[in-house]
Amino acid sequence: MRRMLFYNELRTTRAAAQVMRRMFHPGGAGVSPANSSTETHAGETPALPRASLSRGVIFLLLLPGLLPSFSLRAESPVPLPFYFLEPTDVLAASNVSFQANSVLGQPPPPILWPTPKDKPQCSYAPVSSEQRTDGVRIWYERIDASEIEETNQRVLCVGEIKQGKFVIPKLEHTLSAWPREPNVIMQRSPYRSTWGGFNVHQILERPKGEDQAAPYAMIYWDQPRKGDAGGLLAISQNGLDWETSTETALFTEHNDAYTLIWNERAREYWLYQTKLEDWPDKPYPDNLEKWRRVISLRHSRDLKSWSPQEVILRPDEQDPKAREFYLLKVFKCGSRFAGLLMRYKADPDRPRKHGSHTTTELVLSDDGVHWRRSFRGVDVGFWSYADAFRQDGRFCFVTGGRSGLRILTLQGLVACGAQKKEGRPATASFVTHLFRFPEPGLFLNFDASKGVLNAELLDEKGNPFPGFTASQCQFEAVTGTAVPLKWRNQDFSQLKNRPMRLRFVLKNASVYALLQNASI
Repeated sequence: MRRMLFYNELRTTRAAAQVMRRMFHPGGAGVSPANSSTETHAGETPALPRASLSRGVIFLLLLPGLLPSFSLRAESPVPLPFYFLEPTDVLAASNVSFQANSVLGQPPPPILWPTPKDKPQCSYAPVSSEQRTDGVRIWYERIDASEIEETNQRVLCVGEIKQGKFVIPKLEHTLSAWPREPNVIMQRSPYRSTWGGFNVHQILERPKGEDQAAPYAMIYWDQPRKGDAGGLLAISQNGLDWETSTETALFTEHNDAYTLIWNERAREYWLYQTKLEDWPDKPYPDNLEKWRRVISLRHSRDLKSWSPQEVILRPDEQDPKAREFYLLKVFKCGSRFAGLLMRYKADPDRPRKHGSHTTTELVLSDDGVHWRRSFRGVDVGFWSYADAFRQDGRFCFVTGGRSGLRILTLQGLVACGAQKKEGRPATASFVTHLFRFPEPGLFLNFDASKGVLNAELLDEKGNPFPGFTASQCQFEAVTGTAVPLKWRNQDFSQLKNRPMRLRFVLKNASVYALLQNASI
């Protein structure tokens, strides 16, 4: 039984072959588990078409007549939730596509907090977010070069989202020069900068066991009392009152563009920083005439001592020749890492000036180091330093600009649905990896507002459970982020904690995630 993996607008044969060998397992009937071996042997790998990485859509095509009969590779149950982001997330796939969601062409999201009408040059830039029991805390920068006092031109502010509204918390101390905005909690140092300006990049709530000094920490860019400008450490007990150290910088490479995460698996702080590489033949020289921006990674266990920059992501031969990578925002999505990669190019008609054009690409990684660029053809249309948070089951990002702070909501990062065929309904099916049926039941994030979705429960070998077949669980013209899966009032008690799978049949429908809790 031969199966083929097709990619739309394919680019490089070697890269596609490597991806396909990871996704297919010998003798199996679909896509292999994410942790399967990449080793292949003669006669075991399906014939590979001339193919490469997708420009934005991944297609999985199972040849006609292979369903519903299929076999599934033995595997251990995987914890929920499942996010359907790429081919390794599904098995026995037929006509399945993965499409990165983009906000381009959609109406702008509503303004959460507008900039002052009497300050036309003022803009807001989100820095970080923290999901709390009573809402979401947002840190952001207020930027206004027209302010006379240099310390007021770029300041750190704090606000909260409660019941869908933005409110300014009551602070015991504020550095604000504006009565309408009494929420300034940090300003730049008084020393003249040798490179860049005051920039706050990521505020972390430190994990238990790592927060002896203070629960909150940040690495921000500023000018210390001695030496060059660079990354400085600040800590806080409450995220509002900050203790800074401005004697010397932690690192001083001439690049103030970076993001910060705590990597639980590695038990380290990871900093994704732009690095400048020599580029003597730069096609369009900008403010950095002979350098190219790429993404590097550095590590620390204490936020004070940092490893050297190690380049992990740079433009390749499939990128436009003038492309550079400006920033990488990393966040967890289930068991893997997702990233918003800011792509930049200089303006040909504005020599020696900073370029004005950026796009954003969704990238994925298992380890935070090696990144898959399956959606390079899609500009997702936004970028933010602030972490994603959840509201009503949706991914939420706070974005900024001249108009103010906005809250952007996405049903999911990637839509897993059917490849559309002209003149025929778009139909697809796939099977999930093995999981244990959870105590609260199963909840699905999906969109069948213009179609139909059916779901059936399978045992470890792929056999349907009696009473839990696809015909007994159907949604038509329905969409939701945490819809409970039910099979005609069947009793779930016999299923709890048993290993099983789900098989989905989609007609003009998409799925985003399988959940065990309606609040996730």
